[in-house]
Amino acid sequence: MEFKPVTLDEYDHYMEYYRKCMIACAETSFMTVWLEGVAFDVVQAFDSDFFWHKMTWEGENVWLPPVGDWDSPQDWQALLTRVVPKDTTFVFVPAYLLRKWQAFAQHIEVEDMRSEWDYIYSIEKQVKASGKSYRNWRASINRFAERCPDWSYEPITVDIIDEIKAFQAEWMEENSGTEKMTDELRGENKTTLFMLDHWAQVPNAVGAVLRVSGKIVAFIVVERLDENIISGQFLKADYRCDGAARFLKNEMYKRLLPNYVMINAWGDSDMEGLRQNKLKENPITLYRKYKVRWKG
Repeated sequence: MEFKPVTLDEYDHYMEYYRKCMIACAETSFMTVWLEGVAFDVVQAFDSDFFWHKMTWEGENVWLPPVGDWDSPQDWQALLTRVVPKDTTFVFVPAYLLRKWQAFAQHIEVEDMRSEWDYIYSIEKQVKASGKSYRNWRASINRFAERCPDWSYEPITVDIIDEIKAFQAEWMEENSGTEKMTDELRGENKTTLFMLDHWAQVPNAVGAVLRVSGKIVAFIVVERLDENIISGQFLKADYRCDGAARFLKNEMYKRLLPNYVMINAWGDSDMEGLRQNKLKENPITLYRKYKVRWKG
């Protein structure tokens, strides 16, 4: 196979196969593989009715799960033997695909990736925020609205890109030296800036900023994956504005209904605080992910 950088002109062909996947994985969405070519050297090839990706992740050369119809191969072991080099490591492999590969369990080694499990939320339930289970979510939103009555919501356009980049730079500076500042986050910063610099060309992206007294205090970007689900790509909020992140998400979700019903909010990166916050936001399910070494 010949691997090449992901380009925008491949979008339609790629999405045809992405929508055949049983699970809409955040890590293999088009926006993700395109943007992460900047920070994680993602390259792509097409073979045997699947898109295949290689990347650098945590200092290791790895492959992403193949993109296409996981139910179509009659013999997955034969396909991997022909296409994938021995001792290749796959990351972010969904449980559904892993079950296919466990038919030849002696040829693979499996490791749980709990930090990368995708949190899936009901947009409607989060907007309504009714009942005890949404008490924290509702309280955060109400607290922000009370403290910041002069808030405003604004869709992202090319006219405010420089403002957002300045906010992103300030956020990175304020969080340097904290547990948040991982190599993964530094890579995300590169992809964020690349995305903002190419905002007019980014396919299927929806973004917005939240302002208080005219100043940006948070921004969000999501990707439309199919007719039902969106993927939360980027979210940053000023820590001094308590509840700003949840408030902005809620305002965007109101505008996405009824066209989209679920959001994939990615994983928690093994950060305990983030994990607890995501669990408190009441996911309807989690997409389990695994690291799989193909022994050949």
